[in-house]
Amino acid sequence: MSVGTVAGSPDGPSELRLSPSNGDISVISGAASILDDGRPARFLVRGDEFAIVQIILPPSGSMSGSNGGQASLSNFSIYIARNAVGEDTLQLDYNGHGSFQLGADIGLPSNAPSGSYTGDYDLRVVRFDSGGGSDDDDDGGGSDDDDDGGGNDDDDDDDDDDDDD
Repeated sequence: MSVGTVAGSPDGPSELRLSPSNGDISVISGAASILDDGRPARFLVRGDEFAIVQIILPPSGSMSGSNGGQASLSNFSIYIARNAVGEDTLQLDYNGHGSFQLGADIGLPSNAPSGSYTGDYDLRVVRFDSGGGSDDDDDGGGSDDDDDGGGNDDDDDDDDDDDDD
């Protein structure tokens, strides 16, 4: 997930929203300046063909800046482009593959220093069994760490979780 390029405000804290569908970033509150849009985190889930999986979002997360700043993550949101069964549920395809994107709200303190912000957050992807319950298998999920394995960020770039201010 990349916040893009934003500038914090000396007038007070700001709250930004990163869209999970296209990376558009908007100011919810405060006076931060947006210089470049970001990109949502992209996850690939692998499992049994036609399995139904639910994405369990973290309640919050945090980021640390290369110049000592801190930022918070909250209100994570999901975008499922294909095979959505519900707001947080998707059905894997005939190859056992599915994907989703993740956005969040970003809290910047006043005078947040510019720099590259990185952070970790945990999410779970849970497969439902045929009886309608879940079996707590971790069919992917985890931190946005560019490991091409099941459920982790499938971006091929080297700046995983870099959130530039």
